[in-house]
Amino acid sequence: MSLESHMLAQLQSKPDIKRWVIAYSGGLDSTALLHVVAKVNNNLSCPRVVCALHVNHQLSPFADTWQKHCQQQADQCDVDFFPHVVELQQKGQGVEAAARKARYDVFERFLQEDDCLLMAHHSDDQAETFLLRLFRGAGVLGLGAMPYERPLGKGFLSRPFLNCSREQLAEYIEDNHIRWVDDESNESIEFDRNYLRHQIMPLLTQRWQQAKNQLAKTAVRLQKAQQLLNDLAELDLQQLDERTERYGFSLDWKKCKTLDQERINNVLRFWCESKGITLPNGQQLQQIHEQFFSSNAMLTSAIVTWSNYECRQFNQRFYLMHSLSPFAPPNDIIEWDLQQCIDLDVAGNLDAKSITSDLSDATSVKVLNREKLGKTVSVRWRKGGERCTPAGRANSQLVKKLLQEYQLETWLRDRIPLIYVDDCLAAVGDLWVCDEFVAKKNEAGIQLNWILNNKG
Repeated sequence: MSLESHMLAQLQSKPDIKRWVIAYSGGLDSTALLHVVAKVNNNLSCPRVVCALHVNHQLSPFADTWQKHCQQQADQCDVDFFPHVVELQQKGQGVEAAARKARYDVFERFLQEDDCLLMAHHSDDQAETFLLRLFRGAGVLGLGAMPYERPLGKGFLSRPFLNCSREQLAEYIEDNHIRWVDDESNESIEFDRNYLRHQIMPLLTQRWQQAKNQLAKTAVRLQKAQQLLNDLAELDLQQLDERTERYGFSLDWKKCKTLDQERINNVLRFWCESKGITLPNGQQLQQIHEQFFSSNAMLTSAIVTWSNYECRQFNQRFYLMHSLSPFAPPNDIIEWDLQQCIDLDVAGNLDAKSITSDLSDATSVKVLNREKLGKTVSVRWRKGGERCTPAGRANSQLVKKLLQEYQLETWLRDRIPLIYVDDCLAAVGDLWVCDEFVAKKNEAGIQLNWILNNKG
């Protein structure tokens, strides 16, 4: 099958796409992709918008020249051209990883709903990716290498050339006399992929001519094996009482402990992926097991962090969440008119809405009596020793003890805002209203809502 026939079948299989977005670097592979898509799209019964998205990493002295070349090629194909210049933020990672992150950040921001980002990865790339991940100790998920397609931003990513060889792309470029640019860094064996491509692959294919094809096929088999593992993880997850928490997500910790280590690792990978959370590596998964599920687990202080995420345990629940930003309760008193949602920085947001109290509703004990709001409403934080009497109680108690009783997670207790009317404590976050300030039946009230940025 010709490259054009192959692409026509690929595009026809996605009738709901509004825009084909070409990830266009100017190299041989993406140039073949640009020209094939632009040509084949016109043969569709309903052609779509095609555009070329170019990321200028500013790593080469020729980067601006390449960008101009890409503009010319896009114009020649009658395709809109969108260049993006980025500055790499390495933050302890290599140049390759930093460039990839910058590139994908651009892709995610650019994609709109019903967009499809087309990338020019081919079977040779797939074989290289398989080996790179093998040498880095990847498991089944990693060795599945690059998926044919996956969600990305508001749209999704597709690799229509993944079953084609680089040789096929090169023949198309040569037969159609198309110009392309060659990044001089592609020859540097300082980079792992280039070393593999120029030093290792030639030796493998000299001995085993079908090595690239077989490696790519093995990656596909492992993707299918991973799907079976995902199916198992999904079944397990359904039994673990997953909940969305005030901050993050949680599972039933006791039920998690009934699974063996490999099974819980499988659930954790699937759970993270379903929430868009960076997966913990093998060492971090081992730490999670030791800290939370082993016989020596120290649950009260256990925390395992990776990337910008962390795991914790509280009240028989196992938590997964974005890492909490450091917080020091401010000394300042914030006056609040109850009209606007108030930004408490890393302590979240505090909102209020007017309602009529209904004692038949369990939330009624969380409603402030509007008539008792006094002259000044302010927001403060715990300093220690605060006492109050929650609505419906006979005696006052320390707020510290009440937070334990109301089962607020330990890591959120210093962040919860205290609402004062004049200088009297009237409510603690949205957990309870103090007895003398609670709205009675049919009284105008204010219902509070303490919102943390529940990422994940």
